[in-house]
Formats: sequence, C-alpha cells, structure tokens
Amino acid sequence: MAIGYSAVAADVAAVAVGLKANAANGAVALGGNTSTGTYATAVGYKAAATQYATAVGYNANASYESAVALGRGATASHSNSVALGYNSVTSADNTVSVGSSTLKRRIVNVADGENPNDAATYGQLKNASGIDTAKWSTALGLDNLGVDWSEVASGTNTDAVAAIQAQAKNAMPGIAMGDIYSPAQASGYQAYALGSGAIASGTSAYALGANAQASQGLAYALGYTARASGYQAYAIGSESIASGESAYALGSAAVAQANLSVALGASSKALSADKTVSDTNGVISVGSTQEGITRRIINVKAGVLATDAATVGQLNTALGTKADLDAGNLNDSNVASWSSKLGIADYAAYKGKVEQNILDIAKNAEDISTNKEFIFDLRGRNLSLVDVDAWSAKLGVGVVESGNTGLVTGGTIYSALNPIKNELEYIAVDSAGEAAAFVGGSSGSIAIGGSARANYHTSVAIGSSATTDDAAAVAIGYKTTAGGWQSVALGAYSTATEDRTVSVGSTTLKRRIVNVADGTALNDAATVGQLNTALGTKPDLNAGNLSPSNVASWSAKLGVGVVESGNTGLVTGGTVASAITGVAKATSADIDVAAWTSKLGVDALNSDFTTYKSKVDQNISDIATNQSGIDQNKVAIAANKTATEANASAITGVAKATSADIDVAAWTSKLGVDALNSDFTTYKSKVDQNISDIATNQSGIAANKADIAQNKLDIAANKTATETNAAGIATNKAATEANAAGIVANKADIAQNKSDIAATKTATETNAAGIAANKADIAQNKSDIAANKAATEANAAGIAANKADIAQNKSDIAATKTATETNAAGIAANKADIATNKAEFDTFKDRTNVRLDDVETEAAKHTTVSQSDANVVLTETTNATGGKHYDIAINKNMSLESTVYTINGATATIDGTGLVVGTTSVKDGQITTDQLSANQVTAGSGDKQIAMNGDEGTLKVGNSLTLDSTGKITGLSAGTIAADSTDAVNGSQLFETQQMIGQNASNIQTLNHQVNRVYDKVKRVGAGAAALAALRPQDFSAEHPFSGAVGLGHYDGKQAAAIGVFYRPTENLTLGLGASAAGNDDYMMNVGLSYRFGGGSSYKAVSQSDINRKVVDLTDQNRALIARIESANLREDASAKRLNQVSEQLASTQSALKKAQEKASLSDQKLDLVMKELAALRGEIQKMKQK
Repeated sequence: MAIGYSAVAADVAAVAVGLKANAANGAVALGGNTSTGTYATAVGYKAAATQYATAVGYNANASYESAVALGRGATASHSNSVALGYNSVTSADNTVSVGSSTLKRRIVNVADGENPNDAATYGQLKNASGIDTAKWSTALGLDNLGVDWSEVASGTNTDAVAAIQAQAKNAMPGIAMGDIYSPAQASGYQAYALGSGAIASGTSAYALGANAQASQGLAYALGYTARASGYQAYAIGSESIASGESAYALGSAAVAQANLSVALGASSKALSADKTVSDTNGVISVGSTQEGITRRIINVKAGVLATDAATVGQLNTALGTKADLDAGNLNDSNVASWSSKLGIADYAAYKGKVEQNILDIAKNAEDISTNKEFIFDLRGRNLSLVDVDAWSAKLGVGVVESGNTGLVTGGTIYSALNPIKNELEYIAVDSAGEAAAFVGGSSGSIAIGGSARANYHTSVAIGSSATTDDAAAVAIGYKTTAGGWQSVALGAYSTATEDRTVSVGSTTLKRRIVNVADGTALNDAATVGQLNTALGTKPDLNAGNLSPSNVASWSAKLGVGVVESGNTGLVTGGTVASAITGVAKATSADIDVAAWTSKLGVDALNSDFTTYKSKVDQNISDIATNQSGIDQNKVAIAANKTATEANASAITGVAKATSADIDVAAWTSKLGVDALNSDFTTYKSKVDQNISDIATNQSGIAANKADIAQNKLDIAANKTATETNAAGIATNKAATEANAAGIVANKADIAQNKSDIAATKTATETNAAGIAANKADIAQNKSDIAANKAATEANAAGIAANKADIAQNKSDIAATKTATETNAAGIAANKADIATNKAEFDTFKDRTNVRLDDVETEAAKHTTVSQSDANVVLTETTNATGGKHYDIAINKNMSLESTVYTINGATATIDGTGLVVGTTSVKDGQITTDQLSANQVTAGSGDKQIAMNGDEGTLKVGNSLTLDSTGKITGLSAGTIAADSTDAVNGSQLFETQQMIGQNASNIQTLNHQVNRVYDKVKRVGAGAAALAALRPQDFSAEHPFSGAVGLGHYDGKQAAAIGVFYRPTENLTLGLGASAAGNDDYMMNVGLSYRFGGGSSYKAVSQSDINRKVVDLTDQNRALIARIESANLREDASAKRLNQVSEQLASTQSALKKAQEKASLSDQKLDLVMKELAALRGEIQKMKQK
C-alpha cells in the first residue's frame, strides 16, 4: 500500500505513507522521504532503516540489520545496536548509546540493580563511602587504644574508639486500509488499521504494517506482524511484541511482556520472569538472557543523583579510592591516614579548623556585602542609560515560540508573523481528535498517539499524552515528558527534566535496566555484576568480609605500633602489654597530689574553664540570635526570588556559589572532639552543639550566597532584613572570636584532664585485668584462625569446582548459541518456503478459476465413452443427480467378421466359415449343428479354459469371465481407456466415469454460482464506480480550499452511494479522496491528484475571492465617483446661481451706465470707477464660465 506523492510500496505486505516514502517487503515507511529495507520500520521525515531495523525521528538512520535509532539525527550503524536520543551514535555491536563521543547524557530515575546484568546506579557506588571504625577495629584485632603509654583507655575492644564511631474523544469510527486478499480490520472505536491483514480491535488503537495487531485500548503496533496486546502498549519494529500493560517493545523481534516494562533493541526481551517480587514499576531490557544477547550502554554521562546510572569511569574512580582486602595498595600516607582515623584526634588541628571557620564566616559577610553592590532595583530606579543598553544587549530581541516567557521586540514579532507561506510536509491522521498522529514535516517533529504533543522542532513524542518541551527531545510512552534539551524519557510516566539526560522513570517511579552488557569504556554504564566483582576485592566499611589472611595482611601493613608520648598511630595489645610490663603499679599513697596540682596548674585551669564555659554559653546565645536573622533573610530572599525568576535566565557573568563549595560533612567530621573524660562531658556536649550550630550557620550563609548570586535582582524590599543579617553576622563573628578564646581555654582543660591521675590509676588496674583477658582471647583467635584456614582451603576446592562448572556452562552456552543460529537459519528457510507455498497456492487458485465455457471441454479430456460395433450395446441415460449413466450389454446375435477370433488359444476358433474345436470343425458340411449339440462343452484348461454349460446357460472363459443366460457378463477385467482403444470396459470403470461426470456437474454448478456472484459483484462495482464518478470538486477558492461532495450511482439494477473530500490549495493542484458503498460489504475507495501543466500564456488565473474583492473595490470607487460628481453638481448649481447674480448686477450696472451717460454732468472719475467695476465683473464671469 502506497499513499502520497511518489510513494512506493515495493513488495508484499509493504506500507508507504508520505511524500516519496519507500517501503520494501513487509516494511513500514511513514513520513516524507522515508526509506525502509525488508521487514524494517521508519517513521519521520528522511528516516531510513535497513533490513529488520527500526528508525524513529527526523533524519534517524538505522543502517545495520536489527539496529534501532530513536530521535532526531540518531544513527545506529552496528549489529543489534540502539541509538537513543538526539544525535546519538553507536560505536560497536550489541550496544545502547545515549550520546556520542562528544555528546554525553546521564541516565536518570534508574532503580538499583539487582542481577549481575542490571545497570548499577550512582547511589549504589556512593553508598560505598564512609567507614565503620568499630567493626574495623574488631576485624583488625586492635585492642584498647590510649593517648600514650601512661594513659590507657578502658573498655572493650570497640569502646576505645567510641568518639570516632559517633558520625480520546469519541468522535468518529475506525479506519481500515488493506488489500482485497488480506483486508485490514479496524473494529475498535476510533481505531486505525493500515496495511495488509492489519487489525486494530482496541479503542483508539493503531495497527500500521502488514499483519500488525493492536488488540487493547490505546495500543500501538507499528511494523510487520507487530503485536501490541497490552493496554497502552507499544510494539514498534517488525515482529515486535508488547503484551504487558504500558509496555514498550522497540526494535525488530523485541518482546515486552512485563507491565510497565521496556524492551529496547532488536530481539531484546523484558519478560515477567525478569521482575523480582519487589519490582512494581517494570524493567528496561536492552538484550535477552534467553538468546545470549547483551548490550553495553555507551556514551553515558556521569551520574549525579542516587537514581542515575553510573559509568565505568565513576566505578573505577570510586574503587580507586578504596583499599584492597589484603591492604596491598596502601602506601605510607594511607597507613598514616588510617592510623589517624582510628586513633585519637589532634586538638591543635581542631583549633586551627575552628579558627578557619571564623575566617570563612567573615569572608561570607564580605561576599554578601559585595553582592549587594551588583543587585539592581526591581523598578529599575538605579539603572543608568548605560545599564539599560547593557540589559537590552544581554536580553536580545527574544524568540517567538510556544512556551517562551522571555521578552520579545516588535521586530521579532514581525519576523515571526510575516512568513506565513510555510510549506507543510507532514501527514496528519485524525488531527482533529484526541487520538492524533503527526509525522514530522520540515521542522522534523513527530507526535504519535492520543493527545501526544511534540512542541519543539526535531523532537519526537510517541504515546498517549506524551509531551516534548524542548528541542531534539524524545518522549516514548504513556504520559511521558521530555523537558530537557536533547533529553529522552523512556517508559510510561517517565520524566526527563534536565538537558541531555535519559530518564526511565521519575522522582517517584524507578525502573531497573536489565540485560546490560558489562561496560568497557569510561562512559559506558556499569552493571551490578561489575560493581559486585569490583567491590568483592575491596573491604566492607564494617570489615565484615576480611578473611584471616586479610586481617594478617592488614596487621602486617599497619605494624604493631609504638607506645610513646605524642604517637597517634595504631598499637596492638601485645605492644601495650610489653610497654607496661615491669611498670610498678602506683597507689594513691605514691602520688603527691599537691605537687601534681601545682605542677599542672589545676587551679588556674579550673578558673579558665569557668570563664570559657560562660563564653561558650554566650556564643551559643549569639549563634541563636544570628540564626534568627538568617531565617528572616531566607524568607525575604525567597520572596525576592519569586518576584524575579522570570528574568533569572538572562543574568549571566556572575559565578554561582552552591553548598558544594563547602564540604559541610567533612567539616562536621573533622571538628569533632574525641575521648573527653567524664569531668568534661558537659563541655563536650556544648562544644558539639556549637559545632553543629556553626555548620548550620555556614550552610545557611552558603545557601544565601547561592540564591543572591543566582537571582542578581533588587533586594530593596529586603533591605531591612539584609541589614539585620549583616548585624547578625557581625555578632556571629564576635561570638566566634570569643569561641576561639574558649578553644584556648579548652586546650588548658584538656591538660587538666590529663592530670587526673586517680582516674588513670583505676583505669590502669582495669586495663591490667583486660590485658589478661585479651591474652586468652588471642589464644582463642589463633584457634579460630586455624579453623578459618581449613575452611578457606575447603572453599578453594569448592571454587575450583565452580570454575569447572562455569567452563562447562560456557561450553553449553556456545553450543546453545550455535543451535540458536541453526534454528534462525531454519526459520529463515521456513519463511522462504511459506512465501513459495503462498505463490504456488495463488497460482493454483488462478488455475481453478477456469471459464464456464471451458468446463465441458476439460471434462471431455478425461472421459470418453463410445460404441465401436454392434456386438456390444451401449445405452446412455441420465441418473438421479443429473449426471450421465451408461448401460453396456453384449449382443446375443454376434456378428463375426472374416478376422479369426481365437478362444483359448489354438483349441477352438470361430470365424466367418464356421467353428473348429480341436480337430473337429463345423464348416463345409463336415459336421452339422445337430452333431455338435451338447449340454456342456469345455475347451482348454486352467486360466485358458472355455466352458459352456447348457443347463445353467453360462459361458465361462478362464477363471473369472462369465456370460450368463440373462446376458450379464461378470469378471470382466478393466479395459484400456484411450482414443485408439477397442477394449471393453467393466462396471467399476463406468462407475468411476459416472462419479467424475457427477463431480464435473457439481463443479459446473459451483462455477455457475461463482459466475453469478461475480456478475452480481460486477454490477455493484459498476454502481460504485458510477457513484464515485459523480463526485466533483468546487472551483478554486483561496479562503476555502476544502470541499465535499456526495454521489449516487446505478448499474443494471444495483445502486451505490459515494462521499468525497477535495483539497485545492492552488489554482493548478487538486487532491481528492472518495469512498463508495454498494451493500454486502462492497466498498470502493479512490485517492487522486490532478495538476494543471503548461506555460507561456498571458492569462493570469484569478480566484473567485479575488474577483469578489475586486468587485467590492470597484463598487467603492464607483460610489466615491458618484459622490464627487454630486459634489461637482452642487458646485455647478452654486456657480450658476452666482452667474445669475452677476448677470443681474451687470444688467443693473449697464442700466446705471446708461443713465450716467445720459447725465452730462457725470464726471470722468466716476466713469472710470464704473468701467473698472464693469471689467472686474466681466473677469469674474469669464472665470465662472471656465469652471
């Protein structure tokens, strides 16, 4: 089927729709200049797909067998590869590309992988950070750690590091277009079936392609034998199947069986078995474990959010910061860091970091003050003319497009509205209803599905309510939204809001990506299997996977440590025991408390602590006051942001500061206070609270700075709040300075804590008991290590066995693959045989449709019955079924010619001269008939014997042939039936002939019935053709290019009705579509295009509307002329009236002149005045006459 100018459907079951669309055998080409290979699918302007491939989008190209290209400019040029999104390019077989070597996208809204071939998320990588120091301490066998040899901490193996541990409108029926042998069926309401044998039985369903089926509501089947049997399911590609609800099968032979699942790429499968119990949102598959197909997902941008897909580069980076289980990759610096992490914190470093915090807070206050200078008034009152010009240049002239909220100039509006004559190069199916399908024109956008909207150029929206809100975006699935530039939203309810990202879900909907091949390049997606394999060589955060040999390696790497003053490294229990061996236990009597108190300055430290405590309390109060000011500032800034976010995108040039600029977590961790004694518990609690408040303050200031840098708007309304914030920051600075002084006092208090010998003495005695217990534990550990070693060796044997099983599995998989390929070849051969059988069946069907007048001739070729002489009587009658019946009898009075007839060889002969039996003959009077009389006569023997029985009245020849007295012959062998045969025929031969004649009669009846049906159908076709011929378009009208027509037809007693629609965009071009119905499902349809050729004539076509406008213009001009004429007539009447008045004045003057002449006393002066007046009057009269 081919629809559109120069469209070509080149072979069986092909569908080509659009300008110059070209489809090969079993292919679907939908859109201008599309091109497809065998069983391929291409949708969109200039889309191209080779054999079994799928290409969707403007200029999309799937140039390799079974490849899939989705999106504008997407190119899939490798076997079983998938290119997903604008300008995505594949680089290897069995890969899924979401970008190119220069274009990277993140894959967002990905559920955590569970199986080895699932994609791993960035969150799964990120969760590998952090350290459970308690379990590491236990795994490494680190005993009670202390500050130095004279200060041993008390407690169990994990208590010593406790401080560190604490971190469709219903408007029209369906439409079906197929062929007469395999008609399309659109039985669903508002359904569409296009192609040979296509079936659309669901509501608002679409079936496009030979034998495509869409059997559920809002289902779409696009491609040869595509099947969409799930609600809102999409099957795109030859032989693709989407049986799950809201499932998507994209690619040749792709299968999406699970609900809300996506099978992406040729032969990919997303089956119900792929879902785990916890899956509620379906899966995305880019391959098939059943067929051994996996694909790498390449050109993936590094993940950012926890639900983004992670790349192999991120995996390598994450693992690059991890230690090996055997600690083999630790250098001296790493060992020092581990020792520091698991040891005692450096209070001096803590003090320096707090002081740095004070400097950072002061710097933030300066930044806020500096930012205020660059913030303009909302009303523009502080903008100079230079600023206005700069804003105009920065904002530009604007763009007129859907959804754009920016400013535009008058010139931009004129440029957008002036070019009205844009050529449309797209096809719209049911564009007036909700179930609309648009295939891209010059802008390259595509929207397929009810309420689908491709709002930006070169974007693709496939699925009911699918929407694209930016250029080159791709949205595939029910209610999907691709709002980012070059973004891809894949699967029902998926949302892609960021530029160049691929989303398979939303903030609330997550999907796993299954059947993913292991990534190799840095921008490939990593699988859970890769992650597990890589992390399997790294220690867990809680050290739970350290084997005894690993523990030994770590212990060897970290060493036994040294017990000495100031050393912060790790030490083992044995080292501590060795250090304290031989040290005499001190008693209270041995300690000079007064001397120690004086030496350590305990009294002064207690005084300093009291002073510091009050300062800390004041600091806490000041921080609370400052926080209140910051909260007020946040409220004011939020209001400011709401009022100005319309212009935020136009403000550039100022670097944005975010919370990422400050590693709050690191600061919080590094500012912790370790192992303070019980006397300092209250202080530690308040310091921790102080640190938390400072971190909160720092985060709030960073957020304020980011908001201010981002908005760059007038905060005049926030002036009071900002001044309050500045005062709060100043107060905070002073409080922090006071905090610094407190930290100095804190250091003195720590010295005071070290002087508490009494507590140390008790702890030392307790530790001595603990050391003894530890020795017993060490002995037990040695025993356990030996047992673990034996278990490890047993595991090694099991691993070896597993390796052998894996090798066998690989061999089995290879054999399965070979068998699968053989099956594939067999399937291909079967397909060819089926095509051959179909062709042979069509030939056979044509041969059986013989003409009626040839039936008798055909029957005569197979059956001939004739009577050769009078010795055999042949009688022809008609049987009960109307066929011919033949009775055959032997004439009792047989005539013999001169030819000798031999019976039973030479023993008896009968000819024209007489009968000879043996040596006796009856001829020439030798023996009379009386002498020959006998009741029984036998001649010959065996199967050649001739026996005549007078008593029974029978003649028997041989063992079977018998002639009885009634003239009936039995046992007659079948005679040869041929044109030159003289053999007798038996009853079975005649019965067979009778049956054939009866069958011929039945065939003749059937042919008569078929001829009558054909004759009746010809009459209905004639009536339908007459009705279509009655459809006529209206004359050209630029304002009304569409017109409709109805027609009635009659032919030889049959009637038909027709309806047609015509589109005449120009004087020379007319497009028409008509359909007729004559009853009994006899429908006819025509599509026509007419174009007027020729040139060189001076005639210029003028439309009726132009003529009407011209008449109106001429009428207006005529009315204006009439008004001018009437005005001239009025002026002429006024001039005539004036002329009469002047004439009267002239006559009066002449009379006065005459009287004056009569008076001799008239002076010359008066005469001159009268003459001048007379001349003036004459001049005025002359002017009036000229007018």
